[in-house]
This record gives sequence, C-alpha cells and structure tokens, in this order.
Amino acid sequence: MLKKLLIKPSVSNPIITTLEQKLVIKKLGKLESLDNQILQNLLPQIIGTSK
Repeated sequence: MLKKLLIKPSVSNPIITTLEQKLVIKKLGKLESLDNQILQNLLPQIIGTSK
C-alpha cells in the first residue's frame, strides 16, 4: 500500500529509515545549511506529500 502512495519509492526506501539509537555507532557527518534546506524542500516531493 505504501508504494502506491509514493511518487518515487525506489528513491525514498534507501533514504528514509528509522534506527534504534543503540545501533548508531557514530555520526558520519552533517549536512551543510544549504544542503539541509534543499533536502527539506525536496522531501515532500520524494515521499509524495507535495501540494
């Protein structure tokens, strides 16, 4: 059912994942401010909730 709601399920599956905190060994990095803003703008389109 979820695949029918997503515009691009192959794009969102590897990106959006929930991990238990105890499984995280270390952070690999941090998005720059501009990259974070771009991601925030694209995320609704990726998961199919854009207006």
